[in-house]
Amino acid sequence: SAELLERLGDELVPVAKEGGKELWFYDASGRAKTLSCPGLYRWRFWYAWNMGFTGAGWWTYAHHGPTRWDGPNETNDFFATVYEGSNGPVASKRWEVAREGIEDYEYLYLLRQGIDDARARGVSEERLADARELLAKIPVEMAEVLLQAGRRLPLTPDSVPLYKEVTRRVDEARARIVAMCLDVAKR
Repeated sequence: SAELLERLGDELVPVAKEGGKELWFYDASGRAKTLSCPGLYRWRFWYAWNMGFTGAGWWTYAHHGPTRWDGPNETNDFFATVYEGSNGPVASKRWEVAREGIEDYEYLYLLRQGIDDARARGVSEERLADARELLAKIPVEMAEVLLQAGRRLPLTPDSVPLYKEVTRRVDEARARIVAMCLDVAKR
């Protein structure tokens, strides 16, 4: 879990990285409907990038059974991010924000790949300095910005403006990453 990694990551991550090419983390935070969409579901992917992980996930994608909308389930908790609908799965806000986080990770990956490809084409390190700086700084900054929204939904009227501001900032960062990907590809 992210909490375990925050406490013991310096010890666990190097050992885990020795064991394989891919390294993911996941958590099993209950009461999923109370979790912060940007502060947890989107944040996970920026955090995974910063830790050098291949991906992130959580327990559980969907819950099948008679309590699909109302929860809690038979364990008196709810975890699902997608619900059963009469015509197939129904996404939640949590699932849609996680999809945004996955796309954020993909854009970071594309920028890193673009830098590597440009270097292989003979583009100088000096000409790639801005792209490298963006790739080094933006993920750390955005993980911190997303955490400002909190891991659980704050029960105050201030949460809506905060969520909007956090989302605006991370979307602005994404636009900068995309622009840099295009710029690096032209070099």
